[in-house]
Amino acid sequence: MSGREREAVPSRLHGIGGDFALDLPELCQGEESSSLFATGRDALAAVVQSRNVVDETWLVPEFICRVVPETLRGCRAVARPYPWLTPWSADLDSLQRSLPGAAGIIVPYYLGHPPTAEIWETLAGSSLCVVEDRCQCVGRPPSPENMRGDYAIGSFRKWLPVPDGGYCVRRNGPPLFPRRPGNRIMVRLRLAAALVKQTRSEPLAADTDRALEAIGVELFRLGEAAATAEGRRSSHLTEERARQADVTAITEARIRNQKRLAERLAAKTTVRLIEPWPDALAQSEAPLLAVPVLCADRQRTWERLASDEIFCAIHWKDADWSGAGRRCGEWAAHELSLPIDQRYDSGDMDRILKALE
Repeated sequence: MSGREREAVPSRLHGIGGDFALDLPELCQGEESSSLFATGRDALAAVVQSRNVVDETWLVPEFICRVVPETLRGCRAVARPYPWLTPWSADLDSLQRSLPGAAGIIVPYYLGHPPTAEIWETLAGSSLCVVEDRCQCVGRPPSPENMRGDYAIGSFRKWLPVPDGGYCVRRNGPPLFPRRPGNRIMVRLRLAAALVKQTRSEPLAADTDRALEAIGVELFRLGEAAATAEGRRSSHLTEERARQADVTAITEARIRNQKRLAERLAAKTTVRLIEPWPDALAQSEAPLLAVPVLCADRQRTWERLASDEIFCAIHWKDADWSGAGRRCGEWAAHELSLPIDQRYDSGDMDRILKALE
């Protein structure tokens, strides 16, 4: 057990007797050789730390997971917000004015859809370190020749059944590798949360089911809290699972589902589809993490869908990290993500559409 783990676990007497302990991270042997990072934020930290400069200014979208600016600050960099017109298109005039004095910039792929081409044209002549934030992208890491930025970071856990795993691809120069051991506490908690959730799929007494639900939610929360931005490596379990995944089948299923939803959501009045331009998501060949919609009353819509056993994520509820408000404040307060992943088919998409009537 590492020193960090000893600090995190309250001191108590070891029990004597009972069942043999099953230490879940020990099922992930081989992690010392993993070339993947534990999380996307670990990958971002590795990029910033590799520059060996403190107090650099990084441009960060106003609408993004607050983990991004927190990671930059943890690496002794300064996070400066810049506005976007849609979650995929930046306010280019404002961005152009922000370039002087900045050392780096984060360009997100919101829910896996690429940003509009104009931002790359704006950055083409700059000397900024450009990081493509692909942590919501579905698929294997991009090849260097298919990148527009200097680095691309991503995450596997959002679209595969794995407890950790992130990547960092460098367009030019030697690749960056994790320098610290894996996050065993995070892996243990996330695996435990997943196992509790699967246990709830079995027929159980109502009180037992409710207790397991509370335990699973708390384990998931603790797993999220245990994530770090220290350049840690992933578990070997994730590396093997990512290598074996049928990415073609996964992306085909997601594209099929997102097109079905996007085509039919245009006629809905209860929610409004968010798109980079009209019909973009119905025509896109980029597999999305989810289909985003705006709700006048997000909580009420979320509860109505949950009552029909349709559980939607709220991506970036706290994404107005700079307090700028404007469009990013509206997205953070009203955006809901409709599930479209590879576990579901057209019948499931129709069920979501019906629940939104």
